[in-house]
Parts: sequence; structure tokens; C-alpha cells
Amino acid sequence: MVKKIVNPINIIVVVMHISVSIYALFVNVPFKAELFKDNVVLCIYVITFYIGFLLLGDFFRERKIFRKRNDGNRESKTISIIGGIFLFAGILLGMSSVMTIYNIKVDASEYSIGRIIFDTIKVDNVKRESTTSKPQGIFVQRSITTIRTEEVDGISVKSNKRVEFKHCYLYGWQVIEGKIYNVKYLPTTHRILSIEEKK
Repeated sequence: MVKKIVNPINIIVVVMHISVSIYALFVNVPFKAELFKDNVVLCIYVITFYIGFLLLGDFFRERKIFRKRNDGNRESKTISIIGGIFLFAGILLGMSSVMTIYNIKVDASEYSIGRIIFDTIKVDNVKRESTTSKPQGIFVQRSITTIRTEEVDGISVKSNKRVEFKHCYLYGWQVIEGKIYNVKYLPTTHRILSIEEKK
């Protein structure tokens, strides 16, 4: 019964995600690299959700069998905990994927009809995120740290209103606090299409 509900929902989410991604590519949006990252999240969602769903399904099916065996019962409880973690992570990623579907659809629609805002922003806050990775290889001794700009806040020079840009995909030091930038972005999600320092 549960499977009859879960499978169609997952299929709908995947099909909608693929559809809006194709639409975004069709209108030639400038944020194609971000679409790839969103599709990776979708794949992780499907994998984690189904792993959790299958593990919990096995737990409930085998619970009666292992009830009289202590070792089996412990193993069964461990499987249920792992399955619950995977299922919970899958649900969170699924909710994120649904929100991503909406954002891509809105952004692609606005971009296709030319609903783009051109503004000049004085940046007063930049939130950065760093990730460290070590390249594969026997003789590689050093790690590589990548810095990415996650969030940009500032004041519009034209309207004197505060403008916030969440979930940016910018290089670490592409935007610096205190400087003024010409920004092109979409109105609903505030997705940045281009940002250049004002000379």
C-alpha cells in the first residue's frame, strides 16, 4: 500500500525535475552549471530515500522472525535505525528538490520573457564557505581548499533598499564588502546572472 503511494510521488518529482531542467536549457539560461549540481542532489535524494525505504521495509517484514532471537533482534534494530536515517535524509533532500523545481521553473520563465533586474549594489556583507579536498595519488601530500561565496547582502544605490542574494555560486573573492557592483538578477529568487565591480 505504502509502495503504491511512494513510487508515483518519487516518479512525479523526478519527471518534473527533468522537465524543468530541459526547459531551462531550452531557453538557454546562463546558470547551466547550477542545474547540474541540482540534478546531483536529485540523484542523491532518490538513492537515500529508496535505501531507507527498503531497509525499513525489511525491518518490518523480518521483525516477527527475529523476535525470539536476541542477536537477530539487535541486528534488526540496527537496520531499522540506519534505514530511518537514510529515509529521513531522503525526505529532506526530496523537499529540497521540490523547492528547487519551483525555483528553476520561475527563474527560467522570468529569464525567457526578459524579467531581469539591473541594479547597482553597495555590498556590506558576504558569507563565504570553504571546502577542503585532497587529490588522489600516492605522491600527493597537500590538500586543496576551495572558497565559494554563499551569500551576498547590500544596499541598492538606485532605490536605497536592502537586497539579499542567497545560495550564490560565485568565486571566493569575486565580491568584497564595501565595494559597489553592477548586478543583473532575477526578481523572484534573486538568482544572480552577472555581477561586476563598478569602475
